[in-house]
Amino acid sequence: MVNANETYQYQASDGILFAKLTIPIQLISSMMQSADIVFWCDSARKENERYAELRRVLRQLLNRYLSVHDHGEDFGYYALCCQILDLLTTHFLLRVTDREGANEKDRFEERIVQINNYIHANYSKPISSKDLAKKLYLSQGYLSRFFRKNYGVSFAEYLTRIRLYHAMEELLYSDEPITRIAYNTGFPNTATFNKIFKETYEETPSVIRKKLKQQEKASEKSEKQAIVQERLAEYLRTGGAGQETAGDAEQQEEVCDIRESGDYNFSKLDQILDFLVAHDLKPHIELGIKPRRLYRNVQNAIVEETANEDFMDAEQWKDFLPAMMSHLLRRYHRSELNTWRMELWFKESRWGDARAEENYFRTFSHVYAVIKRYAENLEVGGCGIRGDYIDYEDSNMKFLRAWKKQDCQPEWST
Repeated sequence: MVNANETYQYQASDGILFAKLTIPIQLISSMMQSADIVFWCDSARKENERYAELRRVLRQLLNRYLSVHDHGEDFGYYALCCQILDLLTTHFLLRVTDREGANEKDRFEERIVQINNYIHANYSKPISSKDLAKKLYLSQGYLSRFFRKNYGVSFAEYLTRIRLYHAMEELLYSDEPITRIAYNTGFPNTATFNKIFKETYEETPSVIRKKLKQQEKASEKSEKQAIVQERLAEYLRTGGAGQETAGDAEQQEEVCDIRESGDYNFSKLDQILDFLVAHDLKPHIELGIKPRRLYRNVQNAIVEETANEDFMDAEQWKDFLPAMMSHLLRRYHRSELNTWRMELWFKESRWGDARAEENYFRTFSHVYAVIKRYAENLEVGGCGIRGDYIDYEDSNMKFLRAWKKQDCQPEWST
């Protein structure tokens, strides 16, 4: 995480997928009631469980972005943004005392950081050098000299530059009206904003915005954005390269081959599983195409839609199940998967159908083997059997006796 007012650069290989999340310092400053905001968040230097937690929420945010970007943000999107801020301020925020104890900055650097943070956090308000001097417990005269010596301009001039910088950003990247931009960036009125903006950029804000709109190549931008979004979706489907380190080389190679052969979108499933995992709930996944039923009471159904398709046989599971398990492995890791449960559903109307039952046993054996290849301790169960169905009692017993003769047995059943 790059702190406000720090110069930085990054290097990367060709074709890297790079996501930049910008957090306004005034947002954090207002919430924390302090302009002294510095984060220490660098997983390249030190790893701990907090980084894994932060990565998980970032993946959730990117998934949410893909699901809502065509129709704007939603409350879930904002909730994830707030969750990220909570993690950052809870686990990665440094206080002045922390930095003093670590002897990371001398007195001069500390003052520069405090000045920069205060201005960037409050530029949208009517602040003055007197306010800043009071905040830093300095005389206004000393602060004025300090500014001239170290910034080369007066406090008022520097504040105006910061306001213009943010105003230009809003012109470039938002559709806010000029009046709103002037207000958002701390100018007293539109006339003053237009005058200062023209003196600096030799054009009024409205003219600058019009020129930018004319120069923008919407079709190329849309095409590029679509490509980036597809790459992001693929990254989230696979969980990113190099996320899973457990297992031998042969198994890793097989997982990669399977992932590349399938084309499935698990984003909806991810949203559900992410919620469960985030709240320390263990997923119980029932595999199969089940009918939809909604009951008013025990006897009367409001909705009852029987699936037109039988449960998928071993051949139909051949591509889908490995692709799903590969995705889950890369997204949640083997240690998490090993605490879950899965079971294979059986269509109730097929009880007593010897051919359907044989097909189920064969499919279960295949499903069991695939799941265990990815998560050896994930419990795989059989279909549920209703003990109160008198009409099916004989069929149930025959089914269980036949299953007992199979090589592959369920680890549990409902």
